[in-house]
Parts: sequence; C-alpha cells; structure tokens
Amino acid sequence: MIASHAAHALHALACAAMLATANARPFTLADLDWIEGTWRAVQTDATGVRSEAEEHWGAAIGESRLGWFRSVRAGEARFYEFEVMRRDSAGVSVHVKHFGRDVTGWEAPDSASVFRLVRLGEREALFEDARDTRYPHMRWLVRGDSLHVTLTSAKPGARALEFGFARAQPPAAAPEAPKAPAGPAGRPEHPE
Repeated sequence: MIASHAAHALHALACAAMLATANARPFTLADLDWIEGTWRAVQTDATGVRSEAEEHWGAAIGESRLGWFRSVRAGEARFYEFEVMRRDSAGVSVHVKHFGRDVTGWEAPDSASVFRLVRLGEREALFEDARDTRYPHMRWLVRGDSLHVTLTSAKPGARALEFGFARAQPPAAAPEAPKAPAGPAGRPEHPE
C-alpha cells in the first residue's frame, strides 16, 4: 500500500515537472504523428469475462486529426469516444465527446472535454483540461508498439487510471480508389 502511494506521488511529481517546463516553439499536429494508427487492448478477468478496447488516430489533414475509441465487455459495447485533435493559435488540443452504448451523448450538445497539449517529449505528450475536476491530466506514451495512456486525478491520494494498448497490425493494402470527379472550383464532389 505504501509503495502504491509512493508510486502515485512520484507520478504526480513527474506530471507537475512536465507542466512546469515550457516548450521553446509552438506545438504542431506533426509533433504527434507517432500516435497514428489503431491500438488495441484485450484482457480476461478472473471470472473469464473478456474486455476489449480499441483506439484509432488518423493522419493529420489540414488543421485537424480525427480519432475514436470504443470499450467492449462480454461482447457488448460499454461506451464510445469521438476525438478531434486540433491546431489553433493557442497550440494543439484534443476535444473529446463521450457516448453511451446507445450512442447517447454524455456531454451537453455544445460541450466537450478539451485537453490542451502542455508538454511534449520523445513520443510522449501531456495534456491538461483545467475544467475537468476528476481527471485533468492525460499522458500518452508510445514505446515500441505499445501505447500507454494515463489519466491522473486532481484529488490527492486518488488512483490514476492507466490503459495499455498494442499497435494493431495494419490491414492488407486495398487497391487505390479512383479519384472523385471534380465539382465547382475544382473540388472533388461529395460521393452522395
């Protein structure tokens, strides 16, 4: 128990140190290209119930990158997340909307959790949402083909939430799709 509290205290201290250090240049979406791809986690608990989680981040296009997450337990979806990573004049942020298994939104329609990138390391990023009273700090760390996500609580003594994922093997390359016909102003037409 003491080791657990000491580990939590060290993690909180490391997060605080990362927050205290300012970066010399503005962050860009390209700084986070290492997050691209599909990440999966599978585990079976002591009772034999299988849980799966999957997170996907696409390539940055323009000023944004899209991502999604789903959690499944015993073959039934538990919840989903839709994530938008954006670059604006203040830097890079991740906007998260949560949905229950019936796809009902958890946040108000005009609201989202917004985590601002505050520190960047070698394949490591620390985000902060000062409005979040439960888990205001989110840390992503990629080592080899593993993604580690840690949500740190604002409450002293509270346990951090830790998630581990393995990079999924990419599917076989599909044949290149034909280009969409150009519409007005040379833009591709929407396929509908």
